[in-house]
Order: sequence, then structure tokens, then C-alpha cells
Amino acid sequence: MLNDITLGQYFPADSVAHRLDPRTKLILLIMYIVAVFLVKEVWVFALVIGFMLFMTAMSRVPLSYVFKAIKPMKWLLPIMFLLNLFMIRTGTQLLHWRFITITTGGIRQAVFIVLRLIALVTGSSLLTLTTTPVALTEGLELLLTPLKVIKFPAHELAMMMTIALRFIPTLLEESDKIMKAQLSRGADLESGNVFKRAKAMLPILIPLFINSFRRAEELALAMESRCYHGGEGRTRLRVLKLHRRDLWAVLIMGALIAAVVLLQKYLLTVEPFTKEQFEIADLNQDSKVNGIDLSLMKRSMDAFYSPPTRQTPPTIFYNDHIASIGRQRLSIFHEVKHYINNDSDDDTYSDNMANYFSRYF
Repeated sequence: MLNDITLGQYFPADSVAHRLDPRTKLILLIMYIVAVFLVKEVWVFALVIGFMLFMTAMSRVPLSYVFKAIKPMKWLLPIMFLLNLFMIRTGTQLLHWRFITITTGGIRQAVFIVLRLIALVTGSSLLTLTTTPVALTEGLELLLTPLKVIKFPAHELAMMMTIALRFIPTLLEESDKIMKAQLSRGADLESGNVFKRAKAMLPILIPLFINSFRRAEELALAMESRCYHGGEGRTRLRVLKLHRRDLWAVLIMGALIAAVVLLQKYLLTVEPFTKEQFEIADLNQDSKVNGIDLSLMKRSMDAFYSPPTRQTPPTIFYNDHIASIGRQRLSIFHEVKHYINNDSDDDTYSDNMANYFSRYF
């Protein structure tokens, strides 16, 4: 499993994604995270994940290498799925057995959370796969440079993050070597319950921590011997410059955010329905509310549909006065309901029904 962790690893290749400015890639990652959190419908994740696959193809990084970042989450994803499945109880109830209740809202939320985590992890791993730690440090420091006005340690923060990312692959490799050494000495790391497995990890964690502290001390001595004293007065061997491709990349990511917002606002807008409202909105009575019902609703601007009741069959009443829809529409339907029910204006129930149907048709 340790070899499957791609965080902090760099995959060398000659691609457009590799040639982008590291500042641009950090901004793109922030915009990508914003796009992921703007998604409110499960189906919109198809657009986000499709964009991520497109960026993976542009970076020439093997797709299997990107999805290795999901393997360390093989326990977290099922746990998150089950928690949301059983804790969310909105929507239609599908199963109820003792204390277990499964609803359509729970299934939707469970799938939604899992897809969000996958999109975030794969998108973030693509940044480190296409950017060297040195370039990432420079880009992060330059982006945080304006904060130096308020005495924010931009250089020190960027250096710490880079050192942490740089040593993740090293620590994983060293952990793998220690585990193999312990296994060759007869250590049992996989049998027993959780507590026994945790206790069996002590012979691995102790040498790992000792080696980590030793490596940190060696790094500190190396930096001091080279007269490192922070970012004050430091020059750069390679000066970062923005190119036209960086602008195009930001515009494309902006287009993704706009597409997510517009798709949900105008094409996939779903209003909450009560059971009674759903039955009224289902004009063609096919147990669905879709574009066909929307077309019939538009036609209702010049005609009113009365659902069947115990006393009357389904009827369509046409309104010739299209020019003034407002109060005239309400009054016409009001009178039609009185005529159908053969009651007086003092009948409160019929008045309420007339007002109710006139609001929706």
C-alpha cells in the first residue's frame, strides 16, 4: 500500500501541464476545488471528473498512476459511504429494518460525498505529479509574497511545505524497507485484532522516527553550512515568467466553474415537491415530472387543467384573455370550480381549491 501513495511524488514528462507556471497550477488547483464544492447534483460530477481526465491526458501521466492516490482511501470511502447512507433520512424510504433506514436522499448523499472525495484527491495528486518540489516552493512563495506586508513568513512557510512534500516519498520508501526487514525476521504484522496489529507496528515506528529525526538534523546542518538564513536578500537561479498558455489554462478552468454553475442553475434545477404538488405537476400522469410536463405547463398559460375528482372527469378549460393573466386567470378558474362543484361563493373549501389550482396552472 505504501507504494500506492503518490502524494509528493513527481512524474517527469514533457507536456503542457508540466510546462505551466507553478503559480498558475496552484491557482488552477484552488479553482478546481471551488468547482468541486460548487457541485450540488451528483450528475454534474461527470463534467468535473471528465475535465480531470482531460487534464490527466494533457499531462501525459498514466491514468493508473493518478488513481493510485485513491487506494490509500479504500477504507475511508466505504466508511463515508455507509455513514451518509444510514444517517441521511431525506427523500423516499426504500428500506426500514429495526434501526436501519435507507432512503433515496441517503443514497444520493453517500454517492455525492464519495465522488467529491475522489475528485479532490485525484485533482490534488495531479499537481504534485506535474510539479517538482522546488518549483512548487517558488510558486507558493511568490503567491504569498504580498502577505509580507503584514509580516507573514511566506518564504519559511513555503520552505516547510516543500520539505514535507519532498520527504513523503523518502519516508514511505524507508517504511517499506523497515517492514520488509521486520518480516524477514519473523514479525507478524497482519494477524490478530486491531490492538495486536497496532502493537506489532511499534518495531517499525520506532526506527522510522529515529531515522526521521536524524535526517532532519542532517538537513538543518546542511542548510546552516550553506549560510541559509531565510528569504531575505535571496536571489533566484531561474526566474518564473507567465506565458500565454498560463492565461489559457486559467480561462479554461474558469469556463469549468461557469459550466458547473450554469448547468445547475438552468438545466438541472430541481424544486422540492410535496406529494400533493408532485401529483399536480405530473400533468400527463406518467409518475414523472419532466420536460413534457413543462410543455404542458406552458400551455396552461392559456388553458387550465382540472384533474379528475370523484364528482368530475379530467377537464381542460381554455382562457381567451391571454393578455391579462394575473387576477383574471385566478377569477376565471375560481368561477369554473364553483360551476363544477355547483356550490356558492361562501364555500371556503372550494375557494381554497380554486386558489390552489390556479397557483400551479
